[in-house]
Amino acid sequence: RRSSVVGGAGSASRASAHGMGTTRVTRGAVVAAAAVRATAKRRRGGVGVESETVTTMRREDDDDDDDDDDDDDDDHHHHHSRRHRRRTGEAFDDAMDSGDPEAGLRALLRRLGSAAAGGGGMFRQGHSSRSQELLRGLQAMDDPSAQMAALSELNEMLVISGEEVMMSMPLASFVQALVELMQLEYMPDIMLLAARALTTMADVMPPSRGVIVHHGAVAQFCSRLLTIEYIDLAEQSLQALEKLSQDYGAECARQGALIACLSYLDFFSIGMQRVGLQTAANICRQFPSSALTDGTADAIPILTNILLHDDPRLVDCACVCLTSLAAKMSKDPSKLAAFCSGNLVANVMQLISPNTSRTVSPSTHHSLIKLLNVCARNNPDVAIELLRRDLPETLNIALSGCKVLTTVNSGPMSASPASGGTAASPIVTSEHLLEVATLTDALLPAVSPKTRSSARSPKTNKDKSEPATCAVNIPILTKEEPDLLVKFAKNLTNVLMQAVDSSVPQGVKVKCLSALTKWTRLASQESFKDVLETAPLAAFCASQLTSKDPQRMQGSLDLIELGMEKSSEAFAKVLRKEGAVHALQRLSEEQQRTSSAMDVSVAPATSARDSTKTPSDRLVPALGGGLRGQALRAAASTESPEYHNAVARAHTLYTKLFIQRGGKADDLSVERLRDASATLRASSDTEAIVAFLEAVTGASTFELLECDAVGALKDFLIPKDWNDTQKLVHNYAAFIKAAGQTKESDAFNTLVKRLSDALSSCEDLSIAITSISSMSRRGGRGSSGAGEDSSLAGLVRPFKIRFKLCSDANDLSDYSSNVVLVEPFATLSAIEDFLYPRVQKRTSRGAADSMPRRSSRLQTPPPEDDGESDGESDSRDGTGSDEGGDEYMSDEYDEDEPVLGDEADEPMETRDLDLTNGNEGNDVAAAAAAPPPPAPAGSFAQAAAAANMSNRLVFAANGVELHSSTSILQAIAMSASVDKTTLTQSNWENVNTLTYRAAKPTDVVPAPLKLGGIIEDSSADASEIAESIAELGNSEVRSTLMSFIPALKDKVKNAVSNEETSTQFNNLLALLTVLHELSISAPRVLLLDRGGPLTDARNVVLPEESFIHGKLTGKLTRQLQDTITLCSASTPSWCTSLARTCPWLFPFELRQKLFKCVSFSLSRMLHHLHGDGSDGALTTDGGREIRIGRLQRQKVRVNRDQIFESAKKVFAIPNTSKMVLEVEFFEEVGTGTGPTLEFFTLLSKQFKRRKLHLWRDEGGSNADDHVVAPHGLFPAPSTKMQQGTKEHVNRVKNFKILGQAIAKVLQDGRMLDLALAPAFYRGMMGKTLGLYDLVELDPGLGKTLLRLDAAAAKIEHMKREGRPESEWRNVTVDGANIEDLSLMFVLPGHSSSELTKCGSDVPVTAVNLREYVDAVVDACVGSGVSLYFESLRSGVEEILPLARLKMFNEAELEALICGQGENWTPQMLVDCIKFDHGYSAQSLPIQNFCDILSSFSSDQQRAFMRFVTGAPRLPPGGLAALQPRLTVVCKQPSCAVGLSSDAAILSAGTPLADGDLPSAMTCASYLKLPPYSCKEVMSERLQYAMNEGSGSFDLS
Repeated sequence: RRSSVVGGAGSASRASAHGMGTTRVTRGAVVAAAAVRATAKRRRGGVGVESETVTTMRREDDDDDDDDDDDDDDDHHHHHSRRHRRRTGEAFDDAMDSGDPEAGLRALLRRLGSAAAGGGGMFRQGHSSRSQELLRGLQAMDDPSAQMAALSELNEMLVISGEEVMMSMPLASFVQALVELMQLEYMPDIMLLAARALTTMADVMPPSRGVIVHHGAVAQFCSRLLTIEYIDLAEQSLQALEKLSQDYGAECARQGALIACLSYLDFFSIGMQRVGLQTAANICRQFPSSALTDGTADAIPILTNILLHDDPRLVDCACVCLTSLAAKMSKDPSKLAAFCSGNLVANVMQLISPNTSRTVSPSTHHSLIKLLNVCARNNPDVAIELLRRDLPETLNIALSGCKVLTTVNSGPMSASPASGGTAASPIVTSEHLLEVATLTDALLPAVSPKTRSSARSPKTNKDKSEPATCAVNIPILTKEEPDLLVKFAKNLTNVLMQAVDSSVPQGVKVKCLSALTKWTRLASQESFKDVLETAPLAAFCASQLTSKDPQRMQGSLDLIELGMEKSSEAFAKVLRKEGAVHALQRLSEEQQRTSSAMDVSVAPATSARDSTKTPSDRLVPALGGGLRGQALRAAASTESPEYHNAVARAHTLYTKLFIQRGGKADDLSVERLRDASATLRASSDTEAIVAFLEAVTGASTFELLECDAVGALKDFLIPKDWNDTQKLVHNYAAFIKAAGQTKESDAFNTLVKRLSDALSSCEDLSIAITSISSMSRRGGRGSSGAGEDSSLAGLVRPFKIRFKLCSDANDLSDYSSNVVLVEPFATLSAIEDFLYPRVQKRTSRGAADSMPRRSSRLQTPPPEDDGESDGESDSRDGTGSDEGGDEYMSDEYDEDEPVLGDEADEPMETRDLDLTNGNEGNDVAAAAAAPPPPAPAGSFAQAAAAANMSNRLVFAANGVELHSSTSILQAIAMSASVDKTTLTQSNWENVNTLTYRAAKPTDVVPAPLKLGGIIEDSSADASEIAESIAELGNSEVRSTLMSFIPALKDKVKNAVSNEETSTQFNNLLALLTVLHELSISAPRVLLLDRGGPLTDARNVVLPEESFIHGKLTGKLTRQLQDTITLCSASTPSWCTSLARTCPWLFPFELRQKLFKCVSFSLSRMLHHLHGDGSDGALTTDGGREIRIGRLQRQKVRVNRDQIFESAKKVFAIPNTSKMVLEVEFFEEVGTGTGPTLEFFTLLSKQFKRRKLHLWRDEGGSNADDHVVAPHGLFPAPSTKMQQGTKEHVNRVKNFKILGQAIAKVLQDGRMLDLALAPAFYRGMMGKTLGLYDLVELDPGLGKTLLRLDAAAAKIEHMKREGRPESEWRNVTVDGANIEDLSLMFVLPGHSSSELTKCGSDVPVTAVNLREYVDAVVDACVGSGVSLYFESLRSGVEEILPLARLKMFNEAELEALICGQGENWTPQMLVDCIKFDHGYSAQSLPIQNFCDILSSFSSDQQRAFMRFVTGAPRLPPGGLAALQPRLTVVCKQPSCAVGLSSDAAILSAGTPLADGDLPSAMTCASYLKLPPYSCKEVMSERLQYAMNEGSGSFDLS
């Protein structure tokens, strides 16, 4: 077995660029040489380019010219006028100011290339003699040999020479000569070399592309592709067109390059086909409308057929082509109709259909939806065809699994197909969701509404003036094929309503409401009645009417008015029941009050009122922060005309439909629920509870809130006298029993659902969304946009900062006349190093004031929370002035400095931990003596203690003083939060101000900001809860009721203390908390009450998914999509607080993502959110590469036979807990993920050794001498007599090592192989354990103690009743007296472990039975293991705060720390495994392989996973969540190497492979499987490799 060495690389080597001197670009001057030298940096991902160009290049004017994507449409290839130079200059300036440095450089080089087309070289007027000789050789038409020699030498020079040498050539002359040689059809070799020279020139010298196009090379290349005589020449022409089309796609389109690239695509290899399709995509992005000729139509069938190609890259490019062409043709109905004819719709539907075996990437799915959108909006035939092809069903499946709209998902296993969960949706961004919503709306034609008696907002009536393109479909849908509308409603009605109620952009809500309104207008009465029975349409209308959003209110009013026309009586009934009529009544009353106030008003108010603020007496739901959130709040303002129009219309409809018609009927369910609530307040017996639960079942959410049922239930479950624990337990037990006595078996589930719906109606938690345009959209180059986080653009764009001296400070100079460009992740400590020398008062008077005014740039990597940043400051000298008079400065700086953080340039040194030479003590001493790395700026307590010790300046944002580790991004976000806003585009475009003053010894150090805006639990609240738990009673009562204490103490609301929540919301949250705890603690409650069988607990036991709250899940999902808000520490505090206090509100997958975002460092968060598994870069923003910091790695080499001792040394190495740990084994070649996973697997085995005496052990021999714990590992008990011994101290130390290992696997994404008991995780989290936990750990002992405990309780009860001693002494256990049991005060099973002094001589009697039971429980799960758990927690706390783990329950912690297993099926394996290099899902060896894996036992599955990945267990989510994805490739038989046998025939199975063994690269989850001849041979060979290949990592 071998592991991938590449996967274990510590840090990637980086190419360095040197020699970049001071460069200045001022108003009208461009230093071309510097710009050309910057070309090399463009290929490195744009980082260097941005650092250079953003700083030095200024706009020539302040006009924002709208540059069309088709700049190349001008005739600049024929003459080079001043107009063209001006336009290219403006294109460059616009691109630079828009924040896309690559686009700016392209525009500059295009300008330089066009200038070169005018003749001569670009920099030198004279030509070298060698260039002249080459040129003469090319022009020697009568001497082909000379031409061949010149071409060969030219090609060699182009490949090996530097750009400066090439740019000194007479470019135009060379290009003209080469194009002429391309026309020598009788000399194919010369044509090939000429084409190769032009291709290389266009590649290495982008400015030459304009010259090449100008001299007609495109036509020659197209000619070679349309008449393929020489395949090499055709391939070279294709490559050349790919380079030219990047900047000159429009000119290529005019000359027919699109059809030339596609006509004979099948003649080329797959690699060249990709080049051809990429060329076509480049052309289509820039396609000029004037080039849409009949020839273009010939390309459409070719592109349509490519959609079904097996290669995903070809499909992606074809999507781009078709989408771009469709957008160009949308204005011409005839052309679009021709475009949509053929198999276009069928092929697209085949790709996106959930029933196909093919899957497409999210970006491709986005392109396909966009394509259908353009076609459906402008062609009614396409809309009908999509309805006939069941597009609504397809969209329903995609939307149902959409993360933003998810309401019910999922435990740790939800990601696995085996779990039966919903497949992952391809819709991953808000932009993608908007495209889907728009397509849904486009499927139905707009119907001109009847004249309404009410006024409507002009915006909501905009569709009246627009032509209804698809109006011809109305007769088809209403008369000919009404089933299409039925299918639309069946599949999309519910999901559209869900989308409107979710935390999605306003545009999505508007489109979904529009689609619902269209359907309601078109639907028949029967169809509408069917929807009323299956969809909560009335409740949806009620929620929209209370949203205060005029657009949503108008949409709801449309639905109500149209619905009443379809079915007035039935619809009116459900509208009343769900509260819609009540909401209309409230709006009508508001309208009447407004009208009355206007009537009596005779003069304006004397005091001016800020109309931009919402009156404090008007309730406006929190709609989120950021630009979008502010826009929504402004639209929702009750002062807006749109809102008044909606209120006026609501008043009219209410009067017309419900006052004039009358017909109000009493609803018996309301009275029934009101009576049941009153009964529950008066009595707590089972009958009252049953009546209440049955009444709730028949009531709506609105009725539940209106009848005060919530208050009655709260008084019962959360009484004010909850300190009476006996009464409280009795009430809870009665509630559990009553849940099983109702007529409906799911009464408890219905109650939870009603309360959850009520919470949604009361919930108004805010979200903070940063609104910033992506560079790709502002820079002008095409981008798919799918799957991108546009906010990442803000992480690489500098802020303009003005540093201003505090008004009360006079000991420093003021620097406010300068503007400094500062990278977002530069820390204040780095800014201090830059600023302090400039503001420090000089000895000579006026020295500071004489400094020139400058605009500077400060760039520094972001501070890794685990390490201190450099704080280097960079500036540039220059002249030129900016708006406002700031002078410009530019100095040299390190071009290789990355943008999003960098931990270390050099690879970490590998530590050898060889214990065979007795050097353990020396190594540990050396490690301890080594100077530790700088303390982390933002890590736990050290930061606050050591901060500002050497600070010279204190910075403040909007009056709030900041910690020195604060980044500039966080500082600006803090300034915005003081103003009750969030970051927007203007924060990058405008100048921001920070104040500074000199630091003083008496300064109080501000607390450092934390990722995710985390606010730790108040120590006072924690102490108060701990005291309340201690007062509950014995350990059994504490372990049962401690999880109820936050609700009983009314502390649940603290999780949303920073939000303006209503009392009703807080009550509902507390009630749901109690019901959730009852669901998981029902057996304990019944056991404590001793009033009924434990089987009654089944009445209230619900799966965790039942408590997940869809609306809050959507909000948190959307919040975590905003990277800037996470990085700026401005995430609303409720996100983390609520996830800790009420984790059951959110699905496991979402909490796992939140945990990884807020628990570690900034770089780890960025890698988790946007890393692709490779260190150093992520690709986003339209294909642009943005580099993120590499994570520091600590490499160690250990001895496989000394794992436990090596682990101790590894965790003793300073700062190892902050780095990614990578392990190698001595004398083995493997490195990276695989050996590291195996290290933790072997360490897990060491922890299970019996000789460590760490765990409870039921005995029994085994080969590895491991403990036997069938019910899970749990610390072995120790009595007070044993504590303090040397053996006990060693155990405590070993548990600290275990804690460090647990935290390390959580931090690095590894796994342990320990079957820990659920009670272990409860103890780790500090929960009180009791007798019920002991029953789980040791059923035999636990059940015996239960009987003894029941006898002790009976004796205590008899004593309280005053029974004589003779009676209670005769209490028996299983018919035997207590004394006859011969029990002593020793730990059962451990005769040497005495529970009290001389316990072996103290018998257990009826007098001391309670004391004995409590002592055994305390020794087993209480004080006997408390020191172990304290040590374990201290080990965890060294790496991460233990409080972060409160987001998870025991099963989820097990999945995170130790992974999981799952049942495999052949189909599931096919879905989760990638087959490549000769194998496909249909290959016979693969079918055998899947059958074999499906038949594996649990142990065989573990052995297989360890062989392939290094870890025997799967990560949370199972095989589907394995990263990297498991890949199986064909390993050619060793005896067939060098033979001419067909690889396809061999991969189908051959006896030649039967002697070979499989091999694996564990870092890549990569299995090389020989094509065995039959299933039996494969099974034998595979299991042999699994069992024998797990001992080392070697080359295969």
